[in-house]
Amino acid sequence: MLEYKVAEISDIEATLKLHTKYQVDTIDPEDKKDGFVTTPFSKEELTELIEQESGLFIAKDGDEVVAYVMSASWEFWSKWPMFAFMAQNLEGKSFNKRK
Repeated sequence: MLEYKVAEISDIEATLKLHTKYQVDTIDPEDKKDGFVTTPFSKEELTELIEQESGLFIAKDGDEVVAYVMSASWEFWSKWPMFAFMAQNLEGKSFNKRK
């Protein structure tokens, strides 16, 4: 049975194991056609995400993390150039008439 929860520090290693499996620099070439994650994350970055943003949500099957979702402030994401660029271009944008 799957367990869904806000990640804790003790979940970081299992999350990184899954993340590494699908990260563009480490994914098996035959799996790339199904999609991949572009941004690498470190244990320290996930620790900050958990402790300061409460922004890592996971699905676990026993001790194995089988899925995760990240959510954080633009301040957190702006450390990475791609996300800083995205945040910079949000000014004045709207979706369904909402800013």
